[in-house]
Amino acid sequence: MRNISAQCLPRNLKSLLLDHSIVPLGWFEGLQCETFFPNLLQLILTYCTRVENSDLRSITKLKKLENLNFSYCYRVGDEGIEHIARNLSNLKVLNLSNCPKITDLGLHHTGRHLIGLKRLNLLSSWRIADAGILSLVHSLTELEYLNHTRR
Repeated sequence: MRNISAQCLPRNLKSLLLDHSIVPLGWFEGLQCETFFPNLLQLILTYCTRVENSDLRSITKLKKLENLNFSYCYRVGDEGIEHIARNLSNLKVLNLSNCPKITDLGLHHTGRHLIGLKRLNLLSSWRIADAGILSLVHSLTELEYLNHTRR
């Protein structure tokens, strides 16, 4: 994806998997216009190590997203998760495994705003304590899967 802009991809995509892609800084800025990917339901960014909090602000324009995967995106932190949680109320699946900047604060925003979440993966999230997990318990009543395994 280094030389392909988001604007060049088909607008009618429902799934976009960019595993291990070198996404240039600012690649998601084109999404700030809500006409890009109006039907996108799934965005997988596993090992996209250049993805950072500012990109998550742009991703919030994808209002129909149900499945979002930031596993191994080490630049993603609480600030970005707050934007996602406040703006993507349709999310059902969120993968934050191996995101070392996610803390209890990020989980607080998740629990407060993503009340329809069904699956949450926090594998190897070392900065999340029991308090963060407890902040999810009462609000995420539809949660069916939670992984907080520490490796």
